[in-house]
Amino acid sequence: MIKRLSVNNAEFGMKDPGGKDSILNYAVKHGVSEYEYPLPKIIELFASKRPGVYVDAGANTGLFSLIFAKANRRNRVVAFECLHSIAEVLRENVRLNRLGRRIAIREIALSEETGKAYFKETDDDPGFIPTCSTLVEPIDPDWHVTARAVHTDTIDNQLRQLGLAPRKVKLMKVDVEGFEEAVLKGAAQTIRQDRPIIVVELLKKTNLDFFNNFVRSNHYKSVLLYKTKIEIEAEIRYKWDSWNHALVPDEKLGEFVNLYLKAIEE
Repeated sequence: MIKRLSVNNAEFGMKDPGGKDSILNYAVKHGVSEYEYPLPKIIELFASKRPGVYVDAGANTGLFSLIFAKANRRNRVVAFECLHSIAEVLRENVRLNRLGRRIAIREIALSEETGKAYFKETDDDPGFIPTCSTLVEPIDPDWHVTARAVHTDTIDNQLRQLGLAPRKVKLMKVDVEGFEEAVLKGAAQTIRQDRPIIVVELLKKTNLDFFNNFVRSNHYKSVLLYKTKIEIEAEIRYKWDSWNHALVPDEKLGEFVNLYLKAIEE
């Protein structure tokens, strides 16, 4: 069964894999804009106005990749999903929307180096497609974990192989369940040359010193993505009620804040 979805002006479909996609289930029940609100609306607004390359690190079944691609027909998306079973669902959703030429699916785990590792597939929601699998220790020690051997590579290498570097990446969404630091280290060249907005999920065990040093040394600001207000952080910290942070280059902060305000006011 195909579910039709939309956020702002982006319309797309996603295949329902027997009710096992919890992200899709939530989007169908509550609306796409309510999933990790206000992120989908902000992403669509930005991607519609800034055509270029969008990186979806930890793409899962493709909700945000589809938003990136559908927001503007000139956009290219690189979707990273290292678990084969989930990547197959992602491929189905890309084919369904006829976006094979604009969404490149890379079945690889992102890191700060090229090599091999064991990816921890979790049963965070038994019976559903996992959403919390990771290369580090899962946030809940009681989850059952299945170790999967995976290849690792950097964002810099992957974009170079695809011919999408430099100075083309507009935004990177990095949701890799605690491994964000290593992913950003592997994107150092892209960040230096393209200065993209970076949306990251920062969990309780995150090395916040790294991210505070990152924003200071790279002339970025961190914006907490609250539902009803905007907060530009003087210092990045863990917030139980807002895990998503937008790391925004100083020169793009004004534009991002305006889009943010538009998203939460609508």
